[in-house]
Amino acid sequence: MTPDMENPYTAAFPRKQIEHRIKQGKMRLDAAGLEKQCTRCKEWWPADSAFFFVILQNLGRKSRTVIHAWCRACHYEARQEREQRRKSDG
Repeated sequence: MTPDMENPYTAAFPRKQIEHRIKQGKMRLDAAGLEKQCTRCKEWWPADSAFFFVILQNLGRKSRTVIHAWCRACHYEARQEREQRRKSDG
């Protein structure tokens, strides 16, 4: 992929938001690009919609991009655990 091509999975984060999250330790810039740490499994993954659920929130005149704290794999794992508990309880 050439530098001028945009990754279709990358969330459009404002620069200020990225800088703030890097200072907080929630994101980092790596040779591969912007990465985010999953708060459940503690693994670092690319900060895009292939690995995390990304939502664009419209707040009247403003909008912002929100990336979930858990990676997709942890979401699916947690859902399977919930479904197993429901089956065993009922």
